[in-house]
Amino acid sequence: MDTVVDLTYYEYKGPNFSMNTRALGGSIPGPTLKLLPGDTLKITFNNKLQKQDGVETRNNYFRLPDSSNLHTHGLHTSPIRPGDDVTLLIEPGASFNYVFKIPADHMPGTHWLHTHLHGSAAIQVGGGASMALIVEDPAKSLPTDIESAKDVLMVIHRFQLKDLGAIADKSQDKRFNYTTSKGDIHYLVNGLN
Repeated sequence: MDTVVDLTYYEYKGPNFSMNTRALGGSIPGPTLKLLPGDTLKITFNNKLQKQDGVETRNNYFRLPDSSNLHTHGLHTSPIRPGDDVTLLIEPGASFNYVFKIPADHMPGTHWLHTHLHGSAAIQVGGGASMALIVEDPAKSLPTDIESAKDVLMVIHRFQLKDLGAIADKSQDKRFNYTTSKGDIHYLVNGLN
């Protein structure tokens, strides 16, 4: 499966809060990817964010709010480039071609994909930059009543706006901001408030 995933700025406007944040694929959550055991997932990851001057750059700090990479949770794949290498730094305006080889005996399940650069993951993932990644059951591998059951995917985000604002301040990020009419903590289920 070949796909493109863009990291972009995103403006969320809801009834109880609004925020300028970052998102994968232009939405919160990003589009769901579906695979089968044995598939190879090729992702062209485009960091469409813009470099900000004056941001924190030191290691072990909230830093580089517009640099990124991708990481999966639940997939048993190689961490060696072009695979799931969390040390990769993809700067604003740059792209990287990921290749995730899913083993033929990989367990089915609901997993996720998110941005992961150390220092910027908190502001990006905390602000919604993630998406579901499903490894489907092979055909005829389940009992008929289970296989015919309706799948209901729920991606739940918990936004701690005050904490995200503090992280933005510490990293000297000028892009993230929010307004709220009902408290500091908000949830979205499949992008809905």
